[in-house]
Amino acid sequence: ATEPSSAAEILVRELVPGAQPAVLEQLIQIWVLNCFEWSNEPHGYSTYFFSSFMSHSCLPNANWYYAKNDHALRARRDIKVGDEVCISYLTEQELVQSASVRRWDLHETKHFWCNCERCEGGEDLSRGFACPGCKTGKVFSQTPSVGSAKSSMPLASDLVGATCSSCGHVVTKKTAKRLSGCEQRLKAILDGNKARDGPIPPKVAAEMEDLIDSTFVQHAWADLGWEQLAEQYAEEAGRGGDQRRMLKRRCNFLGAA
Repeated sequence: ATEPSSAAEILVRELVPGAQPAVLEQLIQIWVLNCFEWSNEPHGYSTYFFSSFMSHSCLPNANWYYAKNDHALRARRDIKVGDEVCISYLTEQELVQSASVRRWDLHETKHFWCNCERCEGGEDLSRGFACPGCKTGKVFSQTPSVGSAKSSMPLASDLVGATCSSCGHVVTKKTAKRLSGCEQRLKAILDGNKARDGPIPPKVAAEMEDLIDSTFVQHAWADLGWEQLAEQYAEEAGRGGDQRRMLKRRCNFLGAA
């Protein structure tokens, strides 16, 4: 039996005193797990019968959108006869995050651990670093282990054994720990910038760009850094060239990830 949440108990007490909290909780979960975002202002959601049966993939072959009041589907790549049509339960920005972040978001919002072709058994093309050996090649993390995770943070252990695409350098446990530390440092800077009122201080912007340039090649958090820097440079006089440089890096990442 489904255990009622505190929200379900409050709704029963305030709005429908005769209802059973467990039954209302089941209805709430059906709604939450099958709804699509309808609008931001005001924030609203909607459900569609056939669309609610479609599976998720982090490499979806279809995209959904609204055509007036209808829920429409459009192929985003070739679909062969017999292929399952899959959509993404994540936003486009969430789709380019690393596998550990995507899987955690899906577990928190839709209550399952994704095991699609991008999340299981291969390189994570949204978590790439400059090769510690040759400095010009790329090393990519492996996707997380199958099953549950303790948090959304990417693990250093998934980097151990990663091989450079150019020189063949293999990432050791020690190097993996250092790269993971750089990730955490970048994440802290990104979170600080997001929480800050006003522009990013020049010293922080320079530190972030230097950290990205020295460590990251094809990484979702580097992309977030480029996004923040592009917005910053757009507001500064004479920084149009720097803004375009950041946007070009974003385009390259989004095309590859």
